[in-house]
Amino acid sequence: MISSEWLGAADKALATAEFAYGIGDLRSANSRAYYAAFYAARVALSAIGEHERSLGKTHSGLRAAFAELLVKPGHLPKELSRLFAILSDQRLAADYQGDFGEEGDARMSLDQARAFVAAVRAWVETRHSVAQV
Repeated sequence: MISSEWLGAADKALATAEFAYGIGDLRSANSRAYYAAFYAARVALSAIGEHERSLGKTHSGLRAAFAELLVKPGHLPKELSRLFAILSDQRLAADYQGDFGEEGDARMSLDQARAFVAAVRAWVETRHSVAQV
C-alpha cells in the first residue's frame, strides 16, 4: 500500500471513530482512533524509505520503529511518540480488557489521533514539497 492509501486509511479510521463516538460505541471509537495513528505512522515511516518488510510484524514493532527512526532523530516531535503510546494503551484496554473508558476518554482519543494524523500529514507534505524543489 502506498502512502496516499495509508493516509486515506487514517482518514477513514478517524471518520469511523467519530461515528462510533457519536452513537456511544466507545470501544470502537478508541480502537479506530488508534488505527488512524497506526496508519499515519506507516505513512511517516514510508516517507523515509522504510518499506513494509522492515516495519515489523507487530504493533509494538511499528511503534518502536516510529520512535527510533522518526522521533529520536528529530524528524517528528516527541509528543507524537507519547500520543501513539497512549492511543495504543487505550485500544488494548478497550479491545482486550473490556475497559471502554469514559466518554471524555474517547473524545480525548479522537482529538489525539486527529492531532497525530495532522502532524504526520503536514510533515510528509513538507518533506514531499522540499523533495520536489
